[in-house]
Amino acid sequence: MYRKFDILKTKNEDNRFRSDLARQLLYIGVPMGLQFSITAIGSIMLQSANNALGTACVAAFTAAMRIKMFVMCPLDSLGMAMATYSGQNYGAGKPDRIWMGIKSATLMMTVYVIAIGALMLGLVCNFELMRPVSNNINIKNKRASF
Repeated sequence: MYRKFDILKTKNEDNRFRSDLARQLLYIGVPMGLQFSITAIGSIMLQSANNALGTACVAAFTAAMRIKMFVMCPLDSLGMAMATYSGQNYGAGKPDRIWMGIKSATLMMTVYVIAIGALMLGLVCNFELMRPVSNNINIKNKRASF
């Protein structure tokens, strides 16, 4: 592939530092990095506060977080796909396609959230979602309130 495509071959001028490219990468990368680090710090703070509440709360929180992660996985995946999609279209100079993608992704996320929200509401009210994890009623009540 390296021999077939000239664009993959590097030249000496490609090895020099370009401040305009570095500025553009920082402009895009720093906000994403801050978002992820703030989310991680919040998770650590939440976990340490939860640990002080006792074993029943820790077990309930763990079970509820597993369910939450399962439900949030499609949203996270769509977010990562949109980051790649937006980056490719930004690089290609097609901002109109980025907005089309944002509108489509927002519609998909909205439909998914409404559907899964209705499903979760019905299952949580009947404790059906909690049954596979534990039969302890104290843990079930704490999971349902979470």
